[in-house]
Amino acid sequence: MSPHYNALIVVLGITLIVFHLAKPLVVNFMAVEDFARRRNIWLGLVVAAFVVSNYWLYVLVAVGLLTYGLKRDSNPAALYLFLLLAIPPFASDIPTFGLITQLFPLDHLRLLSLAILLPAAVGLLRTPSAPDATLQSSGSNRQGMLPTDVLILLYCSLQFALWLPYDSAIASIRRALLFCIDILLPYFVLSRACHSREMIRDAMASFVMAAMVLACIAVFENLRGWLLFAGLEESWGSLGLTSALRRGESLRAQVTGGHSIVLGYALAIAFGIWLFLRLRVEAMSWRWLGLLALVAGLAATLARGPWLGALAILLVFQALGPNATSRSFKTLALIALAGGILLLTPWGPGFVDRLPFVGSDEGGSVTYRQQLAAVSWQLIQQNPLFGTLNFMQYMEELRQGEGIIDLVNAYAGIALSFGLVGLGLFVGFFGVIAVNCFRAVRRFAATDLDFSLMGGNLLACVGGGLLMISTVGLYLSVAYLTWAMAGLAVAYSRLARSESLAEPQARAIFSQQRTPVHGPP
Repeated sequence: MSPHYNALIVVLGITLIVFHLAKPLVVNFMAVEDFARRRNIWLGLVVAAFVVSNYWLYVLVAVGLLTYGLKRDSNPAALYLFLLLAIPPFASDIPTFGLITQLFPLDHLRLLSLAILLPAAVGLLRTPSAPDATLQSSGSNRQGMLPTDVLILLYCSLQFALWLPYDSAIASIRRALLFCIDILLPYFVLSRACHSREMIRDAMASFVMAAMVLACIAVFENLRGWLLFAGLEESWGSLGLTSALRRGESLRAQVTGGHSIVLGYALAIAFGIWLFLRLRVEAMSWRWLGLLALVAGLAATLARGPWLGALAILLVFQALGPNATSRSFKTLALIALAGGILLLTPWGPGFVDRLPFVGSDEGGSVTYRQQLAAVSWQLIQQNPLFGTLNFMQYMEELRQGEGIIDLVNAYAGIALSFGLVGLGLFVGFFGVIAVNCFRAVRRFAATDLDFSLMGGNLLACVGGGLLMISTVGLYLSVAYLTWAMAGLAVAYSRLARSESLAEPQARAIFSQQRTPVHGPP
């Protein structure tokens, strides 16, 4: 049997085992029918990807599966997050004809946007939902533009306007379409489709469930030195993406991320979400087993930026919960104890070499990042407001042996391309989200601890994601997941606001019902 089909057997074996073991956990957060359907679609996509050698025939099969799932799923946002990393984002250019010579590359990420998010967005626009029936009837929860909506639209509009003088009419239309597919759809659907606590938890648990599968496959890839999904690229003849990355003698797991850092980013976010979800799992053993799986997968990526991101998420989440000081102290003490024990083992020296800042492994990458920061700042100062779209041609000194300029900082990329105005819109968008979440966390801390912890967790995950993109650009699933998590945090803020407004209204209605009505004397 060829290695390609051997890889399929390994992937299916690990996936089925993890789904079977994790089912008792995740059905606490989603309907059993939804879980079974999402699992079957995941398995169908994986089998089709390995068996169907023609990429466009696979796309037809995938569209059928995704359409079937969307029509029957109770939460399209959860379905989207469940399947976001089911298949690697290997891309092929959409075939064209006539006067149109180029459309855009289609990969799994864009396919999900078109097959799941676009129909869901159309449905939301046709039938706007309200988190609270009382508010809907009173008209105080009408669908309207939020500050975050304005900022993300301005962010996309600025990019469109800066490119407009250099693009043809068709290229401008293509760029606007990709803004909708890659940025606006993940944000809009996640921020509007989840209009209850149960739906937000369902979406969070769906992503964690998928991440647990990927984490276990990542451990296998790291231990066996085998990238299980790499054969798909050759089978489909897709645009080059996969390369075996190593740190020391160890292979860095990629699974379906397309890069070890991308996979690490996703697993760090899932690790953060599980910190909240596990509080609703009664069995202590299952709480720690889920955490161990995600940590092991994160370790298998050997991606130091995501390691820092996961640590930041943990500390922020602890700081936003009850008894913050003691919880944070205990967490730091536990981390120090675990690190001390690890140093006493034969793996201790190798672990230290892989740590950020203090490790000696690949010290050249730190030097490269320092050079990148210095050159980037010089270029930003030349065009501080609106940047330089062709900035790459001024960074030839940073071209590496692989023939690429590795722009490993998303903030630098935004500032270089679209100036401090573009960077300000980006940071302002997430700043508004953080402020709104923090206010909701504080508001419900004394009256509804579970809801407050949900907001604190989303705030920690969004913050950890913002830290991690300082070590990786907004590309592949990092970008989609960043916008999706922002949308989920906005959904939480909207729900918190509606519940805050509903409480005094409900008290007023209850008071009116209890007030005796006296007739005329």
